[in-house]
Amino acid sequence: MDVFLRRFRDIVPNVNECFTYEEAEAALFKFEQLLKRWSITITPGSQLEAAAFSVVDLADRRRFPNSSSWRVDLRDDAANLVGVNDLAVHVLRAADHPDFERVVPHLRLLNEGQALQNRASRSVDGAANKLFELLVACWVMAARADDVSVDDPLRSAGNNPDVMFNWESQRWGIACKAIHSRAAQTVFERMQEGIRQVEASEASRGMVLVNVKNVIEHAKYMRPAAVYAEGNEPSYVCLSRSQPQEMLKAEIDGILAGLRDGIDPYEMIDAFLITKVVPAWILWGHTTSVVNYKGRPTLTSVPRLALGKLGEQPDGPLTPRANDLKLLERLNEAANVSPRPSD
Repeated sequence: MDVFLRRFRDIVPNVNECFTYEEAEAALFKFEQLLKRWSITITPGSQLEAAAFSVVDLADRRRFPNSSSWRVDLRDDAANLVGVNDLAVHVLRAADHPDFERVVPHLRLLNEGQALQNRASRSVDGAANKLFELLVACWVMAARADDVSVDDPLRSAGNNPDVMFNWESQRWGIACKAIHSRAAQTVFERMQEGIRQVEASEASRGMVLVNVKNVIEHAKYMRPAAVYAEGNEPSYVCLSRSQPQEMLKAEIDGILAGLRDGIDPYEMIDAFLITKVVPAWILWGHTTSVVNYKGRPTLTSVPRLALGKLGEQPDGPLTPRANDLKLLERLNEAANVSPRPSD
């Protein structure tokens, strides 16, 4: 179905319920107020400022559709709205956690790089990687962990997991990694780095979480129905409600298949065997799409936390423990807190 952005529904779906464009704008303003507690403001000219303007612009377009110009490609703005809302919701929800002040140094990096985790960032954008750590720390706080600590974003020695916390009487560590290539050896090397970090730490259990946002083909999730001609009102392809998740699953499954096919299985087993690390490939991806929801085109957030197991033998050394899976389920619930429509 070919659609025009001006005819989009005034809701954005994600996981649990709907939110409106105006509610995304309100979340942005609450986020700005929270940042002011630590004298942090959105810097003019930053990528975050551009994303914030996108939220306000789209909310205004919903309020005043007849007085707005629609002869412009708004896909970047749509992705910004979804990304800003996701960032704001997770940070605001974690703000009451007793350890929240420990992530304030990460909040100070919001203006330094690509803060939105549904947008690709450059390989030289170190701040974007640190802001993924911020997001993961917010998930951990939402999962009701305590004594949450985050590696210093400016003076990191690189020998500790990025996020550490207590959960169910155990000290955990999560090493957060980002990739800019799907090459199996590159992905595996990032995982090995994370394993070494967990092994060198005080954590008794840990995991390596790989962010694949930089290798997702974001453009195909919200693509024009025809070649865009400047000055015309563009149209976009509207996918079925389940299609974006199926597409993202296929992309992540492709990365996992590359690891299985491209890395010697004995080398992979040796990396995880007799370590404190959950024996699994754990990948996170997030993008934005357009779906047909109740007969109308609707922007949608498309997140996915994927688990690639190394072994299936019950209680085997290459099989995640029951408590590992329980924590991953909690983190998945926390990661998918942003609203979407219910059936």
